[in-house]
Amino acid sequence: MPRWIRPVTRVALYLRDRCACVYCGKEDWTLRGLQLDHVRPRRGRTLARDGVDNAPRNLVTACVPCNRAKADSPPSRLPTTKRLAVRNAVRRVVPRVDARYVLATLNHRG
Repeated sequence: MPRWIRPVTRVALYLRDRCACVYCGKEDWTLRGLQLDHVRPRRGRTLARDGVDNAPRNLVTACVPCNRAKADSPPSRLPTTKRLAVRNAVRRVVPRVDARYVLATLNHRG
């Protein structure tokens, strides 16, 4: 399983989470202040073998401060409200995104 996340998948995940941090709700439609966070932290090769390392069900959008605060903590160590927000975000359907449109948009930055 690749260690990187395809640009089309990234965009689909940002859209799924409505370009907002799932932990604090801060919206950022420019995507400059958002990162993809692993719900179950990446630790060695165990998750890669399970096939969930970079799977959409293991990724949520997080703002930089929330992502740093969570660090490598498992979901069980999060407060209940944040745990529920993560669960609801992961259950949402990842939208289908036209790869040609996304790549053309990314290449047209200017």
